[in-house]
Parts: sequence; structure tokens; C-alpha cells
Amino acid sequence: MNIRLTILLIVVLILFGGTVVGVVLTRNPEPKQDQDWLWRVDDNSLTNIAVTYQGETVEYWKKPGGIRWFIVEEDRERQVYQDKWSGTPLLLSGPKVVRTLADEMGDPAQYGLAPPITAIRITERTGRSYEAHLGLETPDGQNQYARLLGSDKLFIVPQIWARVLNRLVFQPPYPRLYDTDIEDRQLLNVGKQDVIYFEVTVDEDTVIYGEDREGNWYIIEEIEGSEEERDIPIPAELWGDWDVLLENPDVIDTVKEEFRDPENYGLEPATSSVWLATNADKTFEFFLGDLTPEGDLRYAITSGQTELYTVPAEWADSLEGLVTDPPVPLGEGS
Repeated sequence: MNIRLTILLIVVLILFGGTVVGVVLTRNPEPKQDQDWLWRVDDNSLTNIAVTYQGETVEYWKKPGGIRWFIVEEDRERQVYQDKWSGTPLLLSGPKVVRTLADEMGDPAQYGLAPPITAIRITERTGRSYEAHLGLETPDGQNQYARLLGSDKLFIVPQIWARVLNRLVFQPPYPRLYDTDIEDRQLLNVGKQDVIYFEVTVDEDTVIYGEDREGNWYIIEEIEGSEEERDIPIPAELWGDWDVLLENPDVIDTVKEEFRDPENYGLEPATSSVWLATNADKTFEFFLGDLTPEGDLRYAITSGQTELYTVPAEWADSLEGLVTDPPVPLGEGS
């Protein structure tokens, strides 16, 4: 090889190598992303959750070896409504910190942390517990000040997470026949979901109720010998709050998670049934059965579900009264 060419190649390699080394030495390092969490646990390991909001506490627990969660009350435990509860343990297993504001917070009262607005305590099956306190909202309204009990650090956490915690106190996920609530209604900026139409059937008799755009309720009655219908207006003083009572009827307890003998509870065939529709184009159907042995409750099921519930007998009887004793005489009206 020509010696001049060899020398030229060596010089080129030296220059190229120096350029690479210079780039490596002068390159800015990638910013480190700190993934801060209040705590990180396996959601399946949680056995107890207690939330305090504005001085009121609601406690939830899971039985050893079980998968179902219950709301702890003074005289009983009520199984949570799974559709409303399902993601809660996961949400509480690893709450994300938006930012660590200070390693030493100073006076916690200035952040609304003494006393806190909200307190959340979780316990694992090993007995290990974590407790966090949430205080005032940050000036931008997007986050809240927070601290982990036992630590002097000051954090901020998403306000939406705090909102979910607070709902566990002022709106516990009690068992329901069905759920007309729209999740995160404020976040989605959508209106309230209302019942606007329902049919009640007792034995073989059915009465249909509907609401007009002005919020007035009426009975929809077929005209005998015709395919046409007519609306019979219901005076407001006779209607009461039936549409509200049907939006999320109170369930007293979950008798069985799965049952295969509906005939033993007056549900095959059912004593009565209700089919309803909302202004969000959602429909629901449920069935009412016999009285419980104590006589103050009725058995009930929801179409397509396996749970056997109990509902107040007085509420069920009044609902059936919309057929047996409607608020206005049928066959009358314009």
C-alpha cells in the first residue's frame, strides 16, 4: 500500500475517533425521571381500607382467603357493589406522587394537613399499614398537598385521586340492583342520568309510566280497540319522588353471590318485574320475589346478574301499588 495513503487513513481515523469521544464527553446526560409513590403494594394483598373525610370515617375489609370486599357498619357488613368498587384496590395499591415539594415541610397546618382534610389508611394481610394525609388544593386546583405518616416530606398528589377517596366516604358503593350513575360525571362534563320511562308488571297486569321534556309524568295507556295510545297526566302531588326512587334503589343485603334455585324465592316466576330506561339510552330490568322469613324484606334479582338481593318490603309493595292502585284512574284522560 502507498505509504502516503496509509498515513492519510490513519489521520482520518484519529480525527473521527476524536470527534466521537468529544461528542460522548460533551453530551448532556438524560434527565433522571423520579417515579415517586406514596407506597407500592400488591392490590391483592390489601385486607383493610379506612378513609376519613371531614371527620367521617368509612371502613372496608376483605375476609381472610376471600375476594369480596365489605363495607363495615356498626351492626353489620354490607358487600360492596362490584361495578362501582372493582378498580378501587388497584387505585390504592400505588398512589402516584406528582412532585415532592420539600424534604422538610415545616408547619403542616399551612397546607391543610393538621388536621388533614382526608386520611387514608391501607393494611396488607401481613399487618403492615400505610397512612397518608391530604390537605388543601394547590393554587392551580389540579392537585392536593399530601404527606405520608412517619415522613416529613411534602408531596402533591392528583386532586382526582383525592376525589375518588372522598367518594368512598360520602358515597360508599352500597349494593344496588343496577347503577344509573355516570362515572366521573364532573370529569366527563355530562349531565345527570335520569329515569324517563318504566313499566311495572304485577302478575299479568302492566302499567307504563313516562316523562315529558318539561319533567311531567304521565301514564301511557293503550286505547282499547285501537293501536293508538294516550297520555294520562299525573299531578305532581300524587307522583312524589318515584322517578328518583328508581334511579338507584336501596339494596339491604346480598343474600347469595350466585344462586340456582329462583323458585325458592318467588322469582320463578317472579311476583313482579320492572323494566326502565334512562335519558342516556341505558335500560335495566329487575324482578321482585317473596318476603324474607322476617317479613320486612323482599327478594330481588337483576336481569343478567347472578346475585340474590333483599330490598325493603315497603318499597317493593309501593312499587307494585303503581299497578294495583295507580296515582290516577286508568281509562280517564285526554
